[in-house]
Amino acid sequence: MQFPKSIQISSVQEIQPGCFYWVQTSGTSYRINEPENFQKKWNRSLIAFLDQQESLHHFNRLQSQSAAITTLEELLSDRELEEVQFSKIDDESVSSLAVESSLQDSVEDLQMLVKTIKAFQSQRIQESNSIEIKTLKEKYMKEYIYSLEMAR
Repeated sequence: MQFPKSIQISSVQEIQPGCFYWVQTSGTSYRINEPENFQKKWNRSLIAFLDQQESLHHFNRLQSQSAAITTLEELLSDRELEEVQFSKIDDESVSSLAVESSLQDSVEDLQMLVKTIKAFQSQRIQESNSIEIKTLKEKYMKEYIYSLEMAR
């Protein structure tokens, strides 16, 4: 995804409900029936709002009429997931984009960001407990789950 330089996005180690995030994931899919167990690498990214119930609200397409909901558990427990990175969208950028009205000449990624912000701006909260990404990975991701099982 490409965003203008005026939008401040920073990688974080803790996520906080009530904020907007750019979530980047990557992994490898295995096709067992293919010769030599064919592997396909994939990268996905989404712009989402994190709520109090640890759910990410996001749109899958610009034409979507309603937002999809993905829990952090669903996201991190994907067996093919190898890496996940959360980047917080700065509050000043969120505020400026929430009032922006002209989207005709914008790139699709920026349009998706503005659509997500406008949809969930009213649900933002200022004070909430942050969640360490490492804690979430230990709780849900396969590499942590498998390493604990093998230690027994």
